Amino acid sequence: MLVGVIGFGQMGSGIAQVCAIKGYRTFVYDENKDILEKNLEKLKNQLSQLVDRGKLTMDQYARFQENLTLKTELGDLEKCDLIVEAIVEDPQSKAKLFERISSFTSKIIATNTSSISITWLSRFVKRPERFIGIHFMNPVPVMKLVEIIKGLQTGTETLNQAVNFVKSLEKEPVLAPDIPGFLVNRILVPMILEAIKLFEHGVDKNHIDQAMKLGANHPMGPLELADFVGLDTLLYLADYIHSETRDPKFIAPNTLRRYVDAGWLGRKTGRGFYDY
Repeated sequence: MLVGVIGFGQMGSGIAQVCAIKGYRTFVYDENKDILEKNLEKLKNQLSQLVDRGKLTMDQYARFQENLTLKTELGDLEKCDLIVEAIVEDPQSKAKLFERISSFTSKIIATNTSSISITWLSRFVKRPERFIGIHFMNPVPVMKLVEIIKGLQTGTETLNQAVNFVKSLEKEPVLAPDIPGFLVNRILVPMILEAIKLFEHGVDKNHIDQAMKLGANHPMGPLELADFVGLDTLLYLADYIHSETRDPKFIAPNTLRRYVDAGWLGRKTGRGFYDY
């Protein structure tokens, strides 16, 4: 089976890594050749460190290198049996991409969107019965859960193939509803926003995170998690779900907007609710 991954950012590189290590021939496309080469070197260095620490075997590392191929032309993915889109979380950008993909393939097209309606996105593919949501969690190599989201027109065969593919990666598929935010973010986003509101009321951030780690057995507190996810990503999710549902619990606190405006996006920028 030949897997195509579009986008080689944090999510795309994680998806490609897992697929290649599990033995799938994996083509990775990004329109920016420099990003492809830079992120491949970064990924190789990370995997090499895992080998040194005994977290990854030399055989797995060799499989990764053998199975992963960089592509700079989208049409090079024509032979792929499954194409997974992992670009920026923007509805119009994804829509344009799916129109392009549909012009050269009739195989399964999957989106890694974390919130956008699968039924709406399927309008931009020629065979909506072959379109599905496969939402990996971040970081992909570590997190076991994968949300499978069936659009209104998604075929049963496509659903079954997606589930089997996820299981072959030793991930745990969960069927999620095709509603804004799906399952995990529908629950997670309001919890994090409530933690930010408590922070605005003067509650110590360490106490908020410790309370949820020790009282709810969460491995990471909600403000730590917000920094890990990226405050810009969190704000996008909150705004998108609120715009679709008008549910007030998804209204983003002012502090979140101010931090994003300041460029304090969490771990990836070195500053968010915590300094890194």
